[in-house]
Amino acid sequence: MIRMLQDITGKDPTKVPLDDKETMSIFSSTKALGITPEQIHSEVGSFGVPEFGTKFVRGMLVDTRPTTFDELIRISRIITWYRRMVRKCPKLN
Repeated sequence: MIRMLQDITGKDPTKVPLDDKETMSIFSSTKALGITPEQIHSEVGSFGVPEFGTKFVRGMLVDTRPTTFDELIRISRIITWYRRMVRKCPKLN
């Protein structure tokens, strides 16, 4: 997926700084992508980002509006923990 995005955009993902404001903004809005939430039926633009494109996680992003890479890591940990709990206790699903 990352390679495909690199081919489409011409941007090297290894060169994007972790504190790039425009990149981080896709986790809280769709503005940087040049589209409206109505066009993709989502308030955030993280569809193509592994682990951050599901409806459940996009809902978390809307609720938390992360602005730093550290916050994304914390959300990722919560997702991992939740998935482990669901596997152990199917009633959570």
